[in-house]
Amino acid sequence: YTDGAVPTGSSIDMTSSGVNLQSGHPLTVTLSYNASTTTLTETVTDTVNSDVFTHAYTVDIPGTVGGSTAYAGFTTASPEFFPGANLSITAWTF
Repeated sequence: YTDGAVPTGSSIDMTSSGVNLQSGHPLTVTLSYNASTTTLTETVTDTVNSDVFTHAYTVDIPGTVGGSTAYAGFTTASPEFFPGANLSITAWTF
């Protein structure tokens, strides 16, 4: 979501890929950005059963942040959607 848009639910269905965010399995997430096509690609891999979900988003990151420098961060869903979830970042490569 960009420009202060408020999420109103999930518009992406990853269930057909086999990736289940509530499985408790460790997941590897890769984000890659192609500036020439303004495409941000997300790939989520379940490290237990090797299921993979990939989705591409069109977003002009430099235009959205107003320059060539931005901060990266992490967030999660509320406990009402993932009760008892133990969410942690175990590694980050930039």
